[in-house]
Amino acid sequence: MEEILARLNNIPSVSGVILVGEDGMIIAKALKEELNSEVIGASVARVYSTILGAVEELKWDSVNAFLIEGTELKFLVKSLPPLIVVIMKDLSQLGLIRLEIEDMAVLLKQ
Repeated sequence: MEEILARLNNIPSVSGVILVGEDGMIIAKALKEELNSEVIGASVARVYSTILGAVEELKWDSVNAFLIEGTELKFLVKSLPPLIVVIMKDLSQLGLIRLEIEDMAVLLKQ
């Protein structure tokens, strides 16, 4: 698991990676900076739950991923479950990050 997280964490714009259960509990994490993973995990799980409710109400298929853009940090969240939360300083390497997440998803499903 650590090796999988390290691949994403080695991308320069990435500040950390957290695997979060849909209940907000942290499954695994690899952070480069002082970030409160518990608050991030709980917050992302709450946002995900809200998005699922909206998707159901709108009668859309499903949610594969979503992006939260703050002024300082960005959060790319991929739903498997678990939720893969990639914390980024900027979006300059978003394409590479998405490719690594897809590889990570395949490994996590095994």
